[in-house]
Amino acid sequence: MFLGKENNLEIIRFFTIWTKCTYYGQYGVARKIDPVQVKKVLNKTEKLYVFFTSHPEEKKSLRLIDSRLGTRQHKLAVCPAPILHYAEWTVLPQFFEMWIEHGATKFYLYHHSISPEVDALFHIYENDPRIEIERVPWGIIPVPENTSEAEDVNKQIFRGEHVLAWNDCIMRSRGKTKYLALSDFDEVFVVFQNQSFLSVLENALKAEPATGAFMFRSTPASYKHTYSNVTHPTQITFENYGLINAERRTLPAGTMSKIVVIPERILSTNVHFPWAMEASFTKKVISPKTSKILHLRCLSS
Repeated sequence: MFLGKENNLEIIRFFTIWTKCTYYGQYGVARKIDPVQVKKVLNKTEKLYVFFTSHPEEKKSLRLIDSRLGTRQHKLAVCPAPILHYAEWTVLPQFFEMWIEHGATKFYLYHHSISPEVDALFHIYENDPRIEIERVPWGIIPVPENTSEAEDVNKQIFRGEHVLAWNDCIMRSRGKTKYLALSDFDEVFVVFQNQSFLSVLENALKAEPATGAFMFRSTPASYKHTYSNVTHPTQITFENYGLINAERRTLPAGTMSKIVVIPERILSTNVHFPWAMEASFTKKVISPKTSKILHLRCLSS
């Protein structure tokens, strides 16, 4: 649970895009919380619980994170989608180095199931003094051992419910970073007109101060993967990114686009576009002549 300015319980519902995936995520906004109790929970002298009123004895304790706006520790943070069944560790250095070059100093990694090599690569960057990494466990929902596949809730959730994860990340990053980029490993944000990525955001915000979400349009692209025989990170170079085949078209906003948000200004988001903004804040589509995404598809060499 995240402590902000909200106080009542309002359930925010999401939808699933696959009919067989009948389970989806929800989160609630609690209102009219006693500030004295909140202080006790933050000081760990009391605990916070959630339960169904029909079964109050089956309560679960919640961790309370203080997300009230103070002095932000970071200018730019990055949150990829939940990492599940992931083993392709050789593409991760490009992801981290690109975002570090763009000015990111914080990464939220929602991990579900990863290979030992991916875990080891994460450890390398966890020891990088330039950045801070926060791992968020996003694992399998416990079910009885003899549960059938038809009744296993884990078989009815699309991609680890990444929409919920990104909305959780928005709440988690409030008060911690000015900008939060919601991006996948196969997306490269390119900037034109002799600007930096942060200057694109700053200039857009200066032009429209009420902006709470920046939408970046996408261009499909491909490149050849040459790391199939790599066994150590020191063997990786970025030369294969020097030859990228990009299509001439740029997809419309909302189709394969991604967003960068000011966490305190957005209530909820989908994968490719923001759903609801806080108060009177708005979304802004960044011109592809200024900056856009190359949505990379890897071709075997």
